[in-house]
Amino acid sequence: MESEKRSLLAPPAVEQAGFDWSALDDTASLFSLANLDDRLMTDRVDDTADYTALLGDKATDLRPFLNIGAGDWSHPCWRNHDFVQPPYDQYTPPDYNIDLSVLESWPVESNFLYGAFTSHTIEHLTDEMVMHIFSEMARIIRPGGVFRISTPDFYTAYAAWKINDARYYDQRSTGRLKRDVLMINTNSGFSKGKPVHQLYFERIASCYGALKEWRGLPLEEAIIAEHASRPPEAAADSILANADFSRKKPNQHINYWTEQKLRRMLVSSGFRLVLRSSYGQSILPLMRNKAYFDKTRPNESIWVDAVR
Repeated sequence: MESEKRSLLAPPAVEQAGFDWSALDDTASLFSLANLDDRLMTDRVDDTADYTALLGDKATDLRPFLNIGAGDWSHPCWRNHDFVQPPYDQYTPPDYNIDLSVLESWPVESNFLYGAFTSHTIEHLTDEMVMHIFSEMARIIRPGGVFRISTPDFYTAYAAWKINDARYYDQRSTGRLKRDVLMINTNSGFSKGKPVHQLYFERIASCYGALKEWRGLPLEEAIIAEHASRPPEAAADSILANADFSRKKPNQHINYWTEQKLRRMLVSSGFRLVLRSSYGQSILPLMRNKAYFDKTRPNESIWVDAVR
């Protein structure tokens, strides 16, 4: 009986894809987490002391962290990536002005970064483009470094459609600090009276526009038909079969993401450990500061931390 109990409680095998726990030994060596002062680890704008506690002067001298698709986001210890074109040409010029649709090596030396973050960017890109980003991050991030990814959660959007929950799509929450208190606006008015099937369709495939018909059927009937005899992911793949990236409309949704899909691609790119995360709970304490991270649509997001 005791041996049976031990087998039930045994942790996943180290060789299981995405569960190489030895990656955390490198993380522990890379970051002096014992140096963090609990009084400093709060959601505040001026958190440079947290970075210097872990990395010393190189945190500010090298800025060895990268935000991909940063927009107007900025931090003294981070570098920004974006591609300068409308509507993103209104922000401060990024450190790396790179078109994510062009599959070329990034001008960053290997093993330079300690961490990277991208929020609600990869749903605008094809699988091939995202795979290239993941592969470049696996090259650029040093062993033990952490890559945090936030993107819309396909399964919760699918579930909202199934149970006719249009209110789900209004939860476009963006946090901001006011007097060191995180303020969150949870009502975006996104639905604007649209039927839930249209909201679901536009969430995964806004590149097609606000359609009333799809493949010869009224939109609601077409969506039901797509899902009738196949798993949700297969239906989404079918819906997105003709979706493609447009430089003229880079903010359109042309992809969907699940934990399994993210894990598969991150492991194939070279990340050893991929962990499902949650709001404000990155494996790396520096990325738990909600003044900077996890601010976009937390009510409908999925997060993963990938350890190089």
